[in-house]
Amino acid sequence: MCGCNGFGGGGNPGVNVPGWQKFSVTHTQFQTAGLTQNILLYSLPAGGLIHGVKLKNTIAFAGAGITDYFLSLGFVGALDDLLIEYSVTPAPAADSFAIAQTFDSRNHSAAVDVRIAARSTGANLSASTAGAADIWLLISRPI
Repeated sequence: MCGCNGFGGGGNPGVNVPGWQKFSVTHTQFQTAGLTQNILLYSLPAGGLIHGVKLKNTIAFAGAGITDYFLSLGFVGALDDLLIEYSVTPAPAADSFAIAQTFDSRNHSAAVDVRIAARSTGANLSASTAGAADIWLLISRPI
């Protein structure tokens, strides 16, 4: 008996078998005197693949004068390649989240920054007073 996963061998989640990694962000990480900001979420290892993304706000993003607040995921120069803008202004609900299926890899020889971007309307991101979200990336790295 081989104890294999059906693909001819065993594996470790996140290495040669896709596995989920969870990240959390808060509104304070995006505060700036402007309407847009992006930050590093994860450093995808050399040769790494992203298979999917899930984003769910756990606290509604809000602030004086902010009429809407969006988050997206991607890479430098392509901040919505993994997940297009999703409004995180509404109150969290069990059936309110964003998902995206992808199959993306950017560099086989070097790590690549996965970025999360915020955009507000109505007021600068520095006006935010609340907001938190969880992000899950389904990743693997061929060995």
